[in-house]
Amino acid sequence: MVIRTLFFVSLVFLSYGVRADAQPLSAKAWLEKMSISMQTTDYEGTFIYFHDGEMEVMNLSHTYDEQGEIERLVSLNGVPREIIRDYTNVICVWPDSKSAVVSRSRKRTPFPAFSSEILKKLDDFYEFLITKKDRIANRVAQQIEVKPKDALRYGYNIWVDEASYLLLRSDLVNVKGKMLEQVTFTRMEQVEGLQIEQFTQEALGSDYRWVYSEEEAAQGSSQHQGWKFATLPAGFELISMQLKPMYKEAEMVNHLILSDGLATVSVYVDPNLELAKQSALQGESTMGAVNAYGMVKGRLQVTAVGEVPMATIKHVVNALKVKG
Repeated sequence: MVIRTLFFVSLVFLSYGVRADAQPLSAKAWLEKMSISMQTTDYEGTFIYFHDGEMEVMNLSHTYDEQGEIERLVSLNGVPREIIRDYTNVICVWPDSKSAVVSRSRKRTPFPAFSSEILKKLDDFYEFLITKKDRIANRVAQQIEVKPKDALRYGYNIWVDEASYLLLRSDLVNVKGKMLEQVTFTRMEQVEGLQIEQFTQEALGSDYRWVYSEEEAAQGSSQHQGWKFATLPAGFELISMQLKPMYKEAEMVNHLILSDGLATVSVYVDPNLELAKQSALQGESTMGAVNAYGMVKGRLQVTAVGEVPMATIKHVVNALKVKG
């Protein structure tokens, strides 16, 4: 009897010791581990991207080396297209027309990223919660809710693989919790031996027509353009500015990217007013999670687009002040 009692007590202490040592991860720790794993793991997967009432099926290959990440996205439905992202460039490829556009701007991606630096900044604008577990792509996943603290941005529900910390599903939701977009993996595999060569421009061959965007520094580069931003929505700041060709025979258009660290807004400042009037947006437009707003300001056509509420889009456009 004494032996059985001692055995039972020892089990209790052992189980207590295991629970004490294995501290559960916080919601932010889950997201940070997910971001690290998505950046520093070799993997291949297939995911379905639901947005704007449409469905895209994509294959994703990802690798990394001492210089950084390299990935390749290949569409499996609709118009053939690829996206290759290396250390410095994003290459958008259209195989049918044998054309490719090279840009240094941040490519819009359906995968949210959460570095430790970003997570610290996001504390003022988002709440991070651990919710339930689920099974996705035949893997056990922990759900994390990223809930906005105001009506200026959307939130996320994110599912992270318990074993590898890779992202398995991400839902973009509005302030009422309604799903606007979804990325869900149907296959996710850690792999070895991915060849860097398949991610390079040379892999496409020499018969492509290449178009290059010209990037400027984000800070202070707008001063000579005759416009500048006044007060932006809380948390948003200018992180990128580049010149992009919009017309065959016209000046380049300024493409600006604003971000709070998670949500992004693209702003197009077009000096080609006469050409812009023929097709540019005037007023509001909504398609799925994407809101847009355009108006003429002085001699410029200004258009803002982003996966944020319409109030945020309008605030950004109104914050751009034109001199003269």
